[in-house]
Amino acid sequence: MSTHIDNNVEYKILHLDELNGKNYVEIALDKQRKHQFSESSIFLEKDCFKLVGEIIWVKYREYRPNKIIKIQSSEWLRIVDEINKEVSKLEVDAGNSKVVTFLNNLSVWIKESVANEDYLTICDK
Repeated sequence: MSTHIDNNVEYKILHLDELNGKNYVEIALDKQRKHQFSESSIFLEKDCFKLVGEIIWVKYREYRPNKIIKIQSSEWLRIVDEINKEVSKLEVDAGNSKVVTFLNNLSVWIKESVANEDYLTICDK
């Protein structure tokens, strides 16, 4: 996979209390289709999520942007493997350190979350 890094994007994980009116994609615990903007969720700015969406699509072809989609924990573990592959490629260039840190943090959050949940839901609407 050829990863497109946009240097104008701030790659970071946000929590509910950090949102400031921009467009966000929420990754929620379990099947929280009707309970968006949960305190247990993480949020990524839409531009930041483009990179994550590309990685997800490599391992989970049912993923489509601009939808609410629940993904089983076993599939998320495959996605984490792909995130880790991308991190290995990106670490070669020191200019990618912020993206590498972001992806590592996301990978840790996903692994910790799927240890206790059957699903994680992407709320991209």
